[in-house]
Amino acid sequence: RVAFRTKAVLTQRNLFSRDNHTCQYCGRHKSELRKNEKLTRDHVVPRDLGGKDEWENVVTACNTCNNKKANYRLEDTKFVLKKEPKAPTL
Repeated sequence: RVAFRTKAVLTQRNLFSRDNHTCQYCGRHKSELRKNEKLTRDHVVPRDLGGKDEWENVVTACNTCNNKKANYRLEDTKFVLKKEPKAPTL
């Protein structure tokens, strides 16, 4: 018997679930965010710079880290990902 694996649909809910509701830059869980902070999605390589809207290029980030990273490539910032973004399978 062969098991087929399919990629999950890239939604904000699935993304946050994949990343355990944790910012992939500072490592804070959603429960540790200040009341004016929230989780967002960030493109590791910004779309303006050729990045795609796909699992391997999108991570969960708190809005504070996302704003600091802005429209830069990861290598042009001080940020380091907590884990490599990969597509989850169903």
